[in-house]
Amino acid sequence: MTDIIRELDKAFFFTINGFHFEWLDYVMKYISWPKTWFPFYVLLAWFLHRRLGQKAWTIILALIILVVATDQGANIIKKLVERPRPCHEHDFALYIHLVDPCGGAYGFVSNHAANCFAMVTFIWLLLRRRSNLPGFLLIWAIIVSFSRIYLGQHYPSDIAGGALFGIICAVIMRIAYGYIAKRAEGNLRTWMFGARAVY
Repeated sequence: MTDIIRELDKAFFFTINGFHFEWLDYVMKYISWPKTWFPFYVLLAWFLHRRLGQKAWTIILALIILVVATDQGANIIKKLVERPRPCHEHDFALYIHLVDPCGGAYGFVSNHAANCFAMVTFIWLLLRRRSNLPGFLLIWAIIVSFSRIYLGQHYPSDIAGGALFGIICAVIMRIAYGYIAKRAEGNLRTWMFGARAVY
């Protein structure tokens, strides 16, 4: 069963990686490059601030902590699992279409997928009834994750594992965020009522 899954994983990888055009190579390269999305992150912060006011800054801080934690967690999983990236597999590395040099030695799980799906899930848990933003972010996460397979850096299972890990981290962060926000609100009410009583 495991061998069948591995063969399907490789077949899916080569299907995506083998479907390439010169112009699409450049598009996927820049989609995969984290710095490309910096203006997008600024726009996201602006949108959250416009939608939620001052409360947005605590969400932005939670997102930063979430992405850092998810990224470091993905690196730890890579070192524990030690699964080579497809472009480091000696048996068929020559058949892979690479736009950039192969990345680090290990590929499971994908940091890109983990970070993107962590952000999508956390924002969805917060805004799913207020905005269409989570749906847009899901499309963004899928495109970024797809680019990693197209560029020959990850197997589909690396992406799936990264996405699952990111979702789990986001759920944990949402629970922690709700708990901290509730405690902070309770402390503020206590302070306000206490101040009134003294007055």
